[in-house]
Amino acid sequence: GDADTSSDVWVPQSEGSRFIDLPVRVAGLAQVDFAISLPSRAGESMFWLGRHLERAEAIVRLTRTVIDRAEQESLSELPAWMADLSEAVDRLTGIGYGGGLALSTVDGALRDPQRWEGLPNTVSQLLTTAGSARELLSVEVWDGLTALRDDVALLAGTDVAADLGLTRDRLDGMLANLASVAGVVHESMLRGPGWRLLDAGRR
Repeated sequence: GDADTSSDVWVPQSEGSRFIDLPVRVAGLAQVDFAISLPSRAGESMFWLGRHLERAEAIVRLTRTVIDRAEQESLSELPAWMADLSEAVDRLTGIGYGGGLALSTVDGALRDPQRWEGLPNTVSQLLTTAGSARELLSVEVWDGLTALRDDVALLAGTDVAADLGLTRDRLDGMLANLASVAGVVHESMLRGPGWRLLDAGRR
C-alpha cells in the first residue's frame, strides 16, 4: 500500500526496560437514597400526577375523535360503529350514559363533575396531587396546569351536541396546554427521582 500511511503503529521495546503499571481509579456514583432526596408523599404525588396527565390527554383525544366523526355524519343517523367509540369513552371515564348515544357520552365525559374518572374530576385530582409536590414543579408547569383548569371551566359552559365546532376548538386548546406541560417536563425538568416517578405514572 501507500508508504505514507499505516493502520498500526508498533513501538519496539529496548532490552532491559520494564513495564510500569499505572494505578487505575474507578469513579463510581454513590447510591441515591430516595428517602432523603424525595419524601414519600411527594413521590406518590408525582406518580399520580403522571397518571392523571395521561388520563386527561386520553380523554381529550378520544372525545375529539368522536366529535370529528360526528361532524362528518348526520346527527340523526349516526352509524352503528359510533356505539363502539361511545363505549370506549365510557370505559375510560367511568359509569357512562351508554346506549350508543355518542355525543351524550362525550358530554358526560367532558362536563359531568360526578363522573369519577371524567375530565373535570381528573383535572381536579391532577391539581390536588400537583399541589402536594409543588416544590418539584417549575412555574412553567404550574402555568400549564392552571390553563388546564381554565379549559375545564370553558368546557363546562359548552353544549357539546349543540356546538361541535366550539367544543372541538376548546379540546384543541386543551391538547396544546397538555403538550406544553409534557414538553416542559421532558425537556426542562431535572431527571431526578421525582421525574422518574412522574414518567412511570404516565407510562
